[in-house]
Amino acid sequence: MIKFKKNIKMDPVHRELLKSNFVELSKVINLKQIVPFLLEKRIFTEHMMEDVLAERTEVDQKHKLLLDLPRRGPDAFEKFVEILLETGHYNAALILEPNFKNDSSISQLSTFNNFTGGLDMSVREIGHTQPDNQGINQLRVKPATRWREGSDCYKMSSCPRGYCLIINNVDFQKLMDERYGSEGDARKLNMVFHEIGYEVTLKTDLTSQQIIDVVEAFSKKPEHEHVDSCVVIILSHGEYDIVYGTDAEEIRIEKILDCFNNESCPLLQGKPKMFFFQACRGKNYDIGVSKYNQPDAKPSRHGGTAEIPYTAETVIRRLPTWTDMVISYSTVAGYISLRNNIFGSWYCQALTSVLMNHAHDVELSHMLLKVDKIVKERVTDCGEKQATETLYRGWSNKLYFNPGLYK
Repeated sequence: MIKFKKNIKMDPVHRELLKSNFVELSKVINLKQIVPFLLEKRIFTEHMMEDVLAERTEVDQKHKLLLDLPRRGPDAFEKFVEILLETGHYNAALILEPNFKNDSSISQLSTFNNFTGGLDMSVREIGHTQPDNQGINQLRVKPATRWREGSDCYKMSSCPRGYCLIINNVDFQKLMDERYGSEGDARKLNMVFHEIGYEVTLKTDLTSQQIIDVVEAFSKKPEHEHVDSCVVIILSHGEYDIVYGTDAEEIRIEKILDCFNNESCPLLQGKPKMFFFQACRGKNYDIGVSKYNQPDAKPSRHGGTAEIPYTAETVIRRLPTWTDMVISYSTVAGYISLRNNIFGSWYCQALTSVLMNHAHDVELSHMLLKVDKIVKERVTDCGEKQATETLYRGWSNKLYFNPGLYK
């Protein structure tokens, strides 16, 4: 049997478009935004992307990417344009596909905000403006086929299920290391919780005071009265009992949780309140991390390990006021939390995967056990490991998300 060699060359017209617009594309592309998409769509392998990112400057990295792109197969051009649209690079997309200018999909897609500047991005818009036939890659949560409810379960049938706030800090103005890879975490969590049934608000790069203001405003939303739950997700640098704003100022996690206790947030009394923190909780680790696995920890000026004030008072305070809360941390107290510069954090990768595959028929506490198992099975090339930690405050029932079902 004769085997015909598959054509792996890019269309000459597309190659010329990339070549002739090389300089202009280099100016407008935000590399760290598109890298996760290039890997997800398999235009580049992780090894190839490491070679790109190994270039000395960001300009050199962009140049290498655009020079290598024409050699990435016949579908690479169309996939690249899709990525530009997905990440809000509309001017770059119009450079390569001028016909989009009169396409209604561009005006619809322009409702999205880039992951910069502290802007909101409502996931409600994502679901309404990204049909599959436009090539926009969405994560899919398996829908429930029957209700899972009862006297031992939290009520989870409202539409929306509740409101979800995601705060993603990436750029710390050179006061702390930039959290490369976190854009992918935020995007996936955004889409997954929307698929489950939440109305999601994403905030990016907030100072400590902005975080406090946003969290307080979110906790006081009058709409909480009419929904069954709430979710708060914070992705940032951190230490034992704090997270950092982009101004490198500390925020005590207890100050965030305080906003949602039964005294401060009466509209959510008796309703499940879920908190997910992707951040370091100390500086302890064994022998270091590999090139693309970085900790979400603030560097110590003096070196060594931070002292961890682990007391019962900080873990469970004013217990009668604290009910129906689950607090999931990416790592245990005192330890760093690993994050891949390209693929995102171990914890968020596991969390989104488990929610996608099991939210339809597994209750939350068991899903968090699955997340912990996945994280614990991973290891860096230096032998570094990680485990998650979950705390419950007056958590009294099972929680089934029942995605896709409403009453």
